[in-house]
Amino acid sequence: MPYRMSFDEFNELTNHSNIIKNPLENPESAINITKKYGKANIKHFSITDEIVIFYSNISLNDKLILDFNIDEKVVILGFILSGNILSKNRTEEFYIQKNHSILFYAFGDDLKDLYNDENIHFVYLILKKSLFIKYLNMNEEIAPNISKLLKEFENSMKILDYSNLSLKSLNILQDILNPPFEGNLKRMFLEAKVLEILAIKFDEIAKKQDVKKSNLSKDDIERIYFAKEILLKNMKNPPTIKELAKLTSTNDFKLKKGFKEIFGTTIFNLLYEERMSLAKDLIETKEFNIKEVSAKIGYKSQSHFSVAFNKKFGVNPSEIFK
Repeated sequence: MPYRMSFDEFNELTNHSNIIKNPLENPESAINITKKYGKANIKHFSITDEIVIFYSNISLNDKLILDFNIDEKVVILGFILSGNILSKNRTEEFYIQKNHSILFYAFGDDLKDLYNDENIHFVYLILKKSLFIKYLNMNEEIAPNISKLLKEFENSMKILDYSNLSLKSLNILQDILNPPFEGNLKRMFLEAKVLEILAIKFDEIAKKQDVKKSNLSKDDIERIYFAKEILLKNMKNPPTIKELAKLTSTNDFKLKKGFKEIFGTTIFNLLYEERMSLAKDLIETKEFNIKEVSAKIGYKSQSHFSVAFNKKFGVNPSEIFK
């Protein structure tokens, strides 16, 4: 039998009111809960009066249903790093899975989140609706469709986008969760990162719309995404384009065309970008030397790796390693 908790009970449990109900009106806070429900670490930081970061790492003893309402009209960009969440209201229900991102509009009551008895780690970037629309209108390609949804579902909840969590977004989330500054510099840094990750989300939505307009069939699109998955799982020893086409039951022409249409880049360049991003992460851990990092991402020559890294980031890998 799952636990059921109202939002008032949640506030009583945490001794902290209105974190979600009025997220834009609250200062920075950190809460640790150890009760019969399990354990939870919740952090909340108001960057401005229009942008909030809400972070939660929950480990439950049993399923938990949280009933709540949101008094402020907000758009939430959520990232599920572990676990799964079922959210619903009177008209909408959606299942958010691990390693996925979701963009949704929220306002009103009768909202429910169902958390399973597992470790659930998520980050919500909460933006005031007016601010979101301001940035949305800068992107003429996707603005009409999303604006229409916001108008139609002004007094309820509506999903605007749901997709796999990209490596680019994951890297920015790590920066958001581990800001290198304090005080006003921290606010500046986090605001820039939130806008950067929002720009990436807008770009992902635009590319999806481009795919819908293309001549690629549903099967072709699935094969392209499968090809990308194969490529990233084998970065150390990637297949050739012909081998990749054979593994995905397509041909090299359609594969190259599909990568360009769906991901906006070539197969080679996508592999290069992902390799460099992973290399930077590995170097920053200081757990591996440059030679080991080079080998891990598939470079047989350390000097060739250093040239490629410098081309991407403008510095040699050894400078980051110091």
